[in-house]
Amino acid sequence: MLERLYITTEEYFALPHASNSGVKDAFALNTSRDVPRDPDNRAYKYGSALDALLTDPTVMDSRELTGEEKVLLHPMLRSLEKNNSYNALFKNADRQAVWVEGEFPISYDGLDLTIPAKCKFDWWINKLKFGGDLKTSESRTLEQFISAAKWFNYDQQAAWYMDITGSDRFLIIGISKWNFKTFEMAFKRGDANYLAGREKYMKCALSWWKYYGMGL
Repeated sequence: MLERLYITTEEYFALPHASNSGVKDAFALNTSRDVPRDPDNRAYKYGSALDALLTDPTVMDSRELTGEEKVLLHPMLRSLEKNNSYNALFKNADRQAVWVEGEFPISYDGLDLTIPAKCKFDWWINKLKFGGDLKTSESRTLEQFISAAKWFNYDQQAAWYMDITGSDRFLIIGISKWNFKTFEMAFKRGDANYLAGREKYMKCALSWWKYYGMGL
């Protein structure tokens, strides 16, 4: 059953449910393939600091950031606040909204099964049943951002979040670390990007089930 949880980020990570990152890691283990990621976790730490700045600056922990990154945080925030979609949709939305589904259906390679699944939106609009995510990026243009989005499997994340919550849309807003431009990538249920992402997570989730769902 789909349920929204009001918990901390630490409590979210402690949940045993499959996350989008978790199923990708399971697929990498199962196939010995590399999953595109930042090798020293810099992108994750930077994005987390920006998320915290947006949600509650009083609790932002920037100790993991370099001095240069700390300087860039506020210009990036100002750029985000000029983004029309952010102002129209997400400025007053719920932040860090956690959803879990205890029996998330997976159908792949002739198997139909369920796994416990979770997701955490950077922004969520409950009355519209619609949310999105923020990405910091090395990209300087929209074309570069779209290319990076495909490489880092943002389409998989979008489909995963949409299907857990039953949402028909998902919006990613990216911010360049170089020129502070904002980029957008919108997903709609049934479009090519959504379908590509759904195919990816189904394959990855099967690996997760093999490792965790079967007790291996």
